[in-house]
Amino acid sequence: MRFHRSEIAFVIFMLLLLAAGGSLYLANIELSHLHQGDPDSEYMQLKPFLYACAGFLLTAITFGIFFIFPQIRSSAQEGGKLRDLTQSLSARSESDRTQITVVRIVVRIVVRMTTAML
Repeated sequence: MRFHRSEIAFVIFMLLLLAAGGSLYLANIELSHLHQGDPDSEYMQLKPFLYACAGFLLTAITFGIFFIFPQIRSSAQEGGKLRDLTQSLSARSESDRTQITVVRIVVRIVVRMTTAML
């Protein structure tokens, strides 16, 4: 299966989002070790923001996989079909040019023969 540049770029973007999520998870673990059960610690104040960031990352990844990637995939497939159609039309146009050239040569010969007979 051949991947297009847009699909590869999307996969790299998703991997970056997953890496950001992993970093957020590790930061949460490290901060939880520092808080030592103190309810007024900075960790307890940051905890809702960490969860909100994790929710945004999860939403972005889910939205990308189930909505954006299928659109990129279908667009790339349609582009391939259009490229094949363009090549087919170019080949047909080239054969038509050859036929037109042959017809012009035959017309010239016929015109010369008829003028020579007169």
